[in-house]
Amino acid sequence: MGKYGLWIRLHIGGIEMKNKKRIILFLVIYIIFILILNIVKYKALLFMGDSVDFLISRSSRVLKTVRNFLLLEIMLLIISMAADYFKLNVKKNTMKFLKSGYLNMILESDSFSLKEAGIGKFLSNFTNDMAAVESDFCGNLLDMIYHISNFVLGIVILMKIDYRFLIAILFISVGISVYIIKTASFLQEKYGEKSEIFGQYTSYVKEILSGYTIIKNNNLFSRVKSDFETVNKNVQDKGYEIDKFLTYISAIHQLIYILSFSVLLVMSLYMYKIGLITIGTIIIISNSSDKIISPTVMVTVSIPRLKGGYSILKRIIAKFGVKNDVTEKKKLRDRVKSIEFKNVQYDAGGKEIIKNFTYTFNTSLSYFIYGLSGSGKSTIVKLLIGYISPDSGEILINGDSISGIQTDDYYGRIQYVPQDIFLFEDTVLNNITMFSKCEQEKLNKAIELSGLNKFISELPAGLNTVITENGTNISGGEKRRIGIARAIVKDPDLIVLDEPFADLDSDIIEGIDGALLKLKDSGFIVISHIRSSHFNSYNKKIEILNGIISK
Repeated sequence: MGKYGLWIRLHIGGIEMKNKKRIILFLVIYIIFILILNIVKYKALLFMGDSVDFLISRSSRVLKTVRNFLLLEIMLLIISMAADYFKLNVKKNTMKFLKSGYLNMILESDSFSLKEAGIGKFLSNFTNDMAAVESDFCGNLLDMIYHISNFVLGIVILMKIDYRFLIAILFISVGISVYIIKTASFLQEKYGEKSEIFGQYTSYVKEILSGYTIIKNNNLFSRVKSDFETVNKNVQDKGYEIDKFLTYISAIHQLIYILSFSVLLVMSLYMYKIGLITIGTIIIISNSSDKIISPTVMVTVSIPRLKGGYSILKRIIAKFGVKNDVTEKKKLRDRVKSIEFKNVQYDAGGKEIIKNFTYTFNTSLSYFIYGLSGSGKSTIVKLLIGYISPDSGEILINGDSISGIQTDDYYGRIQYVPQDIFLFEDTVLNNITMFSKCEQEKLNKAIELSGLNKFISELPAGLNTVITENGTNISGGEKRRIGIARAIVKDPDLIVLDEPFADLDSDIIEGIDGALLKLKDSGFIVISHIRSSHFNSYNKKIEILNGIISK
């Protein structure tokens, strides 16, 4: 991933080029405004120095010079506002581009990659790490453009006045830079550690919220609070450690700053005393010196943060291994007719879950796979639908290895109905069709075969009734039926249902099981630890015991 650079894979169809062009355009305009801003600053400084000298000498030109100075200050205000507008747009569009690209990578990945890396880590990337990239990388990079332009302006002005001032200021600036660079590696390391701890923190909070019911039912509040305090303490301590170090650095910067201007003030007063410069020139020198020293401090302080933000950005991209190299995989030419397991073995945590499993599933038949919890039946499902890969052996689709078939194409032919059906906060219709256009005949068929007719007819707005967040306003049985209808409407070659009867009343189980057996155009596999009354109506019954076929 890294060898292709950060911009590879950061795209969403045709939006990529449009966003990149907009970012580049805004960036160029921002730089142009910064250049204009510095030209106007240069003129304003000269007028300010002249105004002071004319005022002291009581010259008649003072009013005109002050007027010109005030006009330039008004121009500076307008140009600064315009530059800030384009700066904010560069940052906004860059972050939109990065976040959209990152989401696209997640959506293009196979489910195994997601589960292997951990959902909490991706959540942390989207929140903590993206915020760090925005402030430490994008924000600092744009600020550095401004500071560097000020630095150049200061050099130009001091060269015009007296090169000796420039040499003194550059000598001081180099000393400041060397000191700050010495601290850069330490800060970069600490920012990386902070990002990792924030990731753990986000994952832990997600875990607490996901398991809230279990925590409450088992009265685990004390344990959760204790664990949370430990995780939270680590986060706050790391933040405090970095902030404390930055405070020390800032104090030393201020000391160097005061000493630097003291040296310049002594030099300026001496040269004024011997008649080489005027009071107005001293003011210009003071202002110009600040334009060199301040940017030096800001840039060198920003460098470790910039590196830290950049390293986070690289880690966000690099840690996510996209496993969908469509150029190296082929599409399925025909409908899926058979799925063959050949001596498949799968281990987890050092324990054999599936042992030399050999079996061929025909998509024209119905299968009922049953067994006790922990017998390995759900692992067979995950292997079958490509969510995990076998440790040994192979899985063949129409005789071709599943590892050589494009994931998107395979998922389109085999529909998986999990035990926990996820529903969007949207209409019943969109939750069945998944926001795709669907022929009315197909939709009616899916509704009828899944047994949703009565349920939909009783809804206040029928198919247009809105389901609240993840289906909290409908029963578990209806959620399962919507999941089945969602699979049927895709007209797949095979439907795989994982524990479709779990936690349901017997009459609901009979209704769902009866609906499944009406399917004629798609084969289906039911995995369950519960045998329904329709058990003998399935073409094939398979019992799994300790990872092998018992009978």
